Amino acid sequence: NDLTEGSFSFRLTAFDDMGAQSSDNVVVNVNPENTNQPPVADAGPDRVISLPTNTIELRGLGTDQDGTISSYRWSKTSGPAADINDFNVPTLLISNMDEGIYEFRLRVTDNENALGDDFVIVTVLSEETNTPPTVNAGTDIVIQLPQNSVELIGIVSDDDEIQSIEWTQTSGSNDVVLAGENSETLSVSNLSVGSYGFRLTATDNEEASSSDDVSISVIAAVDTTNIPPAVNAGEDQLIQLPSSSTTLAASGEDENDIISTFEWAQMSGPNNAVIENDTASITAISNLTIGNYIFRVVVTDGFGATSSDDVRVTVIREGQDNINISNMFSPNGDGIDDFWIVDNNQRIDNCRVILFNRSGDEVYRSNGYQNDWDGTSSDGRPLPTDAYFYVIRCTGDTNNLTGSVTIIR
Repeated sequence: NDLTEGSFSFRLTAFDDMGAQSSDNVVVNVNPENTNQPPVADAGPDRVISLPTNTIELRGLGTDQDGTISSYRWSKTSGPAADINDFNVPTLLISNMDEGIYEFRLRVTDNENALGDDFVIVTVLSEETNTPPTVNAGTDIVIQLPQNSVELIGIVSDDDEIQSIEWTQTSGSNDVVLAGENSETLSVSNLSVGSYGFRLTATDNEEASSSDDVSISVIAAVDTTNIPPAVNAGEDQLIQLPSSSTTLAASGEDENDIISTFEWAQMSGPNNAVIENDTASITAISNLTIGNYIFRVVVTDGFGATSSDDVRVTVIREGQDNINISNMFSPNGDGIDDFWIVDNNQRIDNCRVILFNRSGDEVYRSNGYQNDWDGTSSDGRPLPTDAYFYVIRCTGDTNNLTGSVTIIR
């Protein structure tokens, strides 16, 4: 209010919440009484477009309070090149615009040639660049049989819209079974030992795509088969009265664990023998009398597997010559160890001597023994290098002499 004769210019500026702003100007002319009032031009609000849109219409308006609008005239006052079809119309069509800021002026003329101007800003932004999707196939995985399946959990995002998701196998055995290939979570089963590669690919609504790889390594199962322990009850023993005791010493080994227990028991022979400590690896045996004894040791490992071995103890009367049976000879005709030797063999004159091969087939038999067996079978064939097992059965003695002898050629 309180305007006087003259021309006044005012600007209106608006700000948005991101700090961007636009302005528009208006001119107020105060004329003397009884003079022509100039027309008012309105070029419209400032405009913003983004490439690839490069065409726009500017709708202008002219008003005159004391007359009429006789003409419109648009002009480009600044900005890049553009095509304009007609400058002398209220609505201006602009095409082939480039990125940048344009300013256009609308000038209107009234019926008394008075002028009115207004300006409009057109901002042309660069073409929006589509960002490909972000894809994460997850971390590499290592599993061990018997587990043979796993889930791959991917994460996919986009600045607009995901059009498709696809999992593909890039390496490894083709025997695997896949489920959920078109989702973020892939189930993989029927895996075997080896390495596998998988790729997660995502495509957005503008056909931009991204991918990420993940690997699965499958290692063999740990062999949990328990191997029974190995045990050795010691060498066979021969003792002579008046000695009536001896010591049994067993040893055991286990590949998977440790030996948990030892247990001794008498399997045959006179029943008066005393085992001093039947749960120790080394134990004393006492109260022995004339005869043949077999003692068995059973060992148990930490998984409960057991093994056993036997040891023979022969007790002879006082003053009786010992029977010593050799466990190896080499019948090669060189005059050295050509025969199987039993010391004091006269003690088995009334005994039957039988030898067997590993298959249990009888290979030699005699009544009594004269230290004359040269490793030839009963049918005259030289026996090959190997271990053979003897049984000596004596009349009136319920305990047999048994053992093994090895032929070396």
